[in-house]
Amino acid sequence: MFIPALHGHKGQSGFTLIELLAVMAIIGILAGLVAGAIVGLGSQGQSARLDGDRDSMNKAANRFFLESFPEEYPVVSLSDTDDSIEPGTDLGVRIVDFKATLPQDPTKKFVPDFLNDIPDSSALVEWRIDTNSGEVFFANAGSLLIKPSNNVLDVEAATREPSVASDHTFTLTMAKNESALKTLNVKVPAG
Repeated sequence: MFIPALHGHKGQSGFTLIELLAVMAIIGILAGLVAGAIVGLGSQGQSARLDGDRDSMNKAANRFFLESFPEEYPVVSLSDTDDSIEPGTDLGVRIVDFKATLPQDPTKKFVPDFLNDIPDSSALVEWRIDTNSGEVFFANAGSLLIKPSNNVLDVEAATREPSVASDHTFTLTMAKNESALKTLNVKVPAG
């Protein structure tokens, strides 16, 4: 005996509720994964573009710096200097001629005329470089080609009591082949 209520209708097929829920869960998981990857693409693209812009600006700044300020100072050779300023032995100190790096083409103006015409006061000092250490310093124009002084004067008192007379020790330390002191003034207050 055939009971239609127990066997369903012939020719009708479909998905059960559990199958539909499983498919929807899988689609939801895949959508979440894809959306997470897509959302990050915009910020990654901007970050890559900013990194590229930063690198381009860094390269341009380095190129400008190297073209404007050479890695080596324009040093006057020892044979081109005045014999009166050469010390007895070569101490590795040279005169730096910054005007040598200025453009020489008269049709192109890089520096205004008032900077090209050196005032008399600027002729009192000149830049020098210690070729052994790379230290750049200035010195009186026409002075010997020697390193600047690193003289140290230490003063010590035997006692620090203000009412007691004390012996003072003055120690002047000077390195060899450096410029010497011209005048050393010592003032000790009375009392």
